[in-house]
Amino acid sequence: MGSRAGPRQGYAATTVSDLGRAVGIAKGAPYSSIDSKENLLIEIQAGVMTPLVIE
Repeated sequence: MGSRAGPRQGYAATTVSDLGRAVGIAKGAPYSSIDSKENLLIEIQAGVMTPLVIE
């Protein structure tokens, strides 16, 4: 998701609305699943890193 929305402007400048637009959902829809862009990043990092650390 963020890889499509963020490369041109970077993480700091990418908004949750940008992320929603990148995946084709309504502007406020991401907030039904996440509290903030920062929490989304934490969830993504945990999903990627946890399997690597466990192995």
